[in-house]
Formats: sequence, structure tokens, C-alpha cells
Amino acid sequence: MHGFQFGINVYKYSAASIGYGYFYQLGNGKHMQILHKSTISTEVQLGKPLLYAPKISHSFMLVTGSMGIVLGAEYIYYTDLEKHNQVIRSQLGYVLPRYTIELLYGYNITIDNKSPQLKYNTHNISLIFWPFKDTRKKANCNCDTNGKKI
Repeated sequence: MHGFQFGINVYKYSAASIGYGYFYQLGNGKHMQILHKSTISTEVQLGKPLLYAPKISHSFMLVTGSMGIVLGAEYIYYTDLEKHNQVIRSQLGYVLPRYTIELLYGYNITIDNKSPQLKYNTHNISLIFWPFKDTRKKANCNCDTNGKKI
């Protein structure tokens, strides 16, 4: 699976994000599936100053039925086009793959604090929506990638 994703991030400062991601299914368990997601995206934090934050993300999802757990990390480069800081964000949350929604808690760990005046969240809550079709095989179905029985 692959496609665009859209998100909002809230805590002390709010931001919106847009990106493109790929999902890979690792194995085909009968009751449980493990997914790997890689994403390239940009977060924009509105306010003074306006911050841009290109991101590279990797996460693993343990999915059972219609719900799963997400564990991931993001490399984020916060900038106002003059100053910058680099951050690693660890993430933990829930995913509803049938509804293509993730709800995540993240904690930003600053790698270099070259510009302490840049204000961004240490704690972060994200709601991510990826409006592309779930083409994974159903766990109890001998189906092709479009969900049709073979």
C-alpha cells in the first residue's frame, strides 16, 4: 500500500502535516499482522515564527482484527528558514487500519539545540489520516491484493 497522508499535531503548539508513505506487510498471520510504514512528510507549525519541519518516519504496527498498536520514530528538522534544530520523535499509539487512522503520542528528543529560541512541542499528540485503500490480504482469506478470492 502507498499514498498520501494528512495529519494534525497538537499540544502547546499546533501543526499540520502532509506526506507520502509506503506500507509493507511482514508475514501473513492468521490472527495478527505486522506492518512496516515508511513516510516522508512535512509538518508546518503556524504561529510566530512559522516553522517548517521536513520529516522521515518509520514505524511498525501490530494489527489484530480492526485495531493495532504503533511503535515508531521520526527524524525532524525544524526550521524557520534562518535557524534550525534537529529532533528525534519517538511515537506510540493506536491504528485503525480499516479506517486508515492513527492516533499517536510522541516525545521530541532534541539532537542539536543550535536555536533554543525555536518553539516546538516536547510532547506531541498526532491524528494521522491516510486516505488510500487497504490492499492487504485478509487474514482468513485466500485473496489477491485487491481482496478478491483466488
